[in-house]
Amino acid sequence: YRLGGYDQSAVVAMEKQRQTLINASVNYYDADDVTVLKFTKIMQEDGEVEITPGKNTFLYAKGIFEDLNYHQERDLFEL
Repeated sequence: YRLGGYDQSAVVAMEKQRQTLINASVNYYDADDVTVLKFTKIMQEDGEVEITPGKNTFLYAKGIFEDLNYHQERDLFEL
């Protein structure tokens, strides 16, 4: 997705030809009520923010619905 703003209308699916995640998977574990997303991300791509050695900031949002919706829990973290 491209996050163009805070409104749902500003969040749009990325074009398939620009999607470069490798080995992407989504698994739901019913016993734990947990969804795990795994993927490999290319560190440097044209038109994207480069992931460099050192501190990088990432965003996340967590919700309870499977559709694109408002997520009350959201934050950022650094790696």
